[in-house]
Amino acid sequence: MLPEVKADILAVLDKLIAILQAKDDKDALEVRELSSHVIHDATLFEEKDAISVAVFVYGFSKIMQRMGQDIDYQEFSAPLSAAAKDLEADDLEGFRDTMRKLFRMVSSRDEKINLYVSDVLRHARIKHGSNVCEHGMSCAKSAQLLDVSQWELMQYLGKTTHSEQMGDGHDIRSRLQFARGLFS
Repeated sequence: MLPEVKADILAVLDKLIAILQAKDDKDALEVRELSSHVIHDATLFEEKDAISVAVFVYGFSKIMQRMGQDIDYQEFSAPLSAAAKDLEADDLEGFRDTMRKLFRMVSSRDEKINLYVSDVLRHARIKHGSNVCEHGMSCAKSAQLLDVSQWELMQYLGKTTHSEQMGDGHDIRSRLQFARGLFS
């Protein structure tokens, strides 16, 4: 794992642990924003561990929204700390095992949550696939990297405005005019 990716993952895990150990109300939106910090590494370096952390954090934020105070946040703090320690010690297998355990913990809350988590994690991978595409990776490579179908990713991309926001600052009309000029 590259040092930059490792540092970013550790920073996100440390922030998540701090949020979970805080005595005040937990902010699911703040937790969800943490996943965006890691997706850049996943995009640049195609790092599966970064994707795993981003998807977990996003999925956990959705669980926080749904369950609120019914979650024992301290129960998640210890495995997150263990994952961070494994990563600091360059024990990637230990880190990956702990991340799998965390995914199982979220999934095992109850039947409804299990179905919800599966759905959320799928949607999170699709959403993050969209972000990966926005950073310049092809749709096919993004779908493969995030283990979603190209069809699902393209369907989601079609509903977003990423393509209109990208480019050189020209509006759609001027870009269309330029494209027509290429073929005349």
